[in-house]
Amino acid sequence: MRRIFVAVDISEEARRKAADYITKLRGGEPARGISWVHPDKLHLTLRFIGNCDEDEMRKVLSSAQFAAENSGPITLYISGTGVFPNAKRARVLWLGVGGEVDKMAKTTDIFNKAYGSKSEHEVFKPHLTIARVRDATKNSKIISQHINSRFEPVGFMVSDVVVYESELHPKGSVYSAMARYILR
Repeated sequence: MRRIFVAVDISEEARRKAADYITKLRGGEPARGISWVHPDKLHLTLRFIGNCDEDEMRKVLSSAQFAAENSGPITLYISGTGVFPNAKRARVLWLGVGGEVDKMAKTTDIFNKAYGSKSEHEVFKPHLTIARVRDATKNSKIISQHINSRFEPVGFMVSDVVVYESELHPKGSVYSAMARYILR
């Protein structure tokens, strides 16, 4: 079994600016129980699949290729800050994604129709996860600082969809690109 997700990568400039923001946020209050995302792992998830056997893997790869072939390049930008699910119970700190989000959602919809949607009511909320929080009460100052910060917009072009394998290790997950499909 392989643990799989489908994503798009961000530009090196966007990665650098997000990394600078994370460094600045980490430099303030001491964090207790926050797992910061390493800049090399920053991506925009289109769909988390989870554990797949070989048959399901072929279906995922075929669906990702189909979605890429039926979607053109997309211009996005990273801007704004937020948390999931809310400030009092924050579990994820994220940077917002804007631009041609409707085109990105269309790519996700194409993939979901080909692969199968987990939920009819699932709403695509593009974001760049920068941290996972284990205990919001112990990190309320960092959460507040993040929510009230301004992240200067940085734009980039998305030209492909990537199917990643995520291997879990004691020191964190390791992502490996299994396939890359050009948006046409």
